[in-house]
Amino acid sequence: MMMSTVLKRVFQPDGITICQNGGKFNDLNHYHMHLIPRYEGDGFGWSDPLHPDGAENRLRVTRDKLRDAMMA
Repeated sequence: MMMSTVLKRVFQPDGITICQNGGKFNDLNHYHMHLIPRYEGDGFGWSDPLHPDGAENRLRVTRDKLRDAMMA
């Protein structure tokens, strides 16, 4: 199943931003891609959010939601 389909089903975003870094900008030494659910007025930017709203505390819950949706 395509991850964008799972993101749309689970989080119902207004859209999705997709980004991947390559060459000198890939600091992880392997291919990876970011799929970011977006919402109108979300203030998205490539820096730490001004108001993270505790998102770092919900990583495990987010992972579980996505995993469960992929298994369904």
